[in-house]
Amino acid sequence: MTTSLRIDLGEASRYPLADSRWLTKAALTAVLAYVPILNFAVVGYELEIARRVAAGDSTVLPEWDDLSGFFRRGLALALARYLYSLPIFVVALLPLAAGAGILFATSDGGSDLQPLLLLGACGIGFVLMMMIAFLIGGVSPAVAVRYLQVGTFASCFDLPAIVRQIRVHPAAHLRVFLFSIALSLGLSLAIVPGALFLSLIPCVGQFAYIVLLMAMLTFLVWANAHLEGQLLRAVGGRALVKGDWSR
Repeated sequence: MTTSLRIDLGEASRYPLADSRWLTKAALTAVLAYVPILNFAVVGYELEIARRVAAGDSTVLPEWDDLSGFFRRGLALALARYLYSLPIFVVALLPLAAGAGILFATSDGGSDLQPLLLLGACGIGFVLMMMIAFLIGGVSPAVAVRYLQVGTFASCFDLPAIVRQIRVHPAAHLRVFLFSIALSLGLSLAIVPGALFLSLIPCVGQFAYIVLLMAMLTFLVWANAHLEGQLLRAVGGRALVKGDWSR
């Protein structure tokens, strides 16, 4: 494997804290991430990180000096991600519909089977949700890379091109997917227990709990953006420059 094809989890993990002004940029990212509509700018910021990493510029985090530009560039990918996640919400409703049907069908007898049938419906729904979530999670970096290359909303759903990219570079995509899961699980195990403990402390503890979770999510956004930039570099693609996003 050549150097250009290498996906480095350590590099992605170190990147968010390498900038001397990471705390200020993290605060801005975290606040914007929780503001409806404006949080699309966080996706644009993520894309700017990936674009820079792919171009070999991963020394510092981008400045938050182009909010409207980040919003404009992130809008299409954010909406595409919402559409990709719709099957998860649809599948989540299936156990409720199945449960209502089971309760109606067994309302005049066979009540002993109700708990088993309801448990089975919930179990099947959960398994389907996890399968779809893993599928979407596996495809999501490839979608981001395709959008970085083309820059249109339609490119997010160019499935032939996205699948072809994954087929040509399966190892790189698999590493990004597995590294993303590893980062999420590692940070969750490291931070969530402490955050939950702090949440038991009145007022101050609950505030600290929220701050820790926001910090964790911000770190994940930045690290995953770095992985997407590495993926773009690995597949031999070129991201659009800032001026090319005005379509």
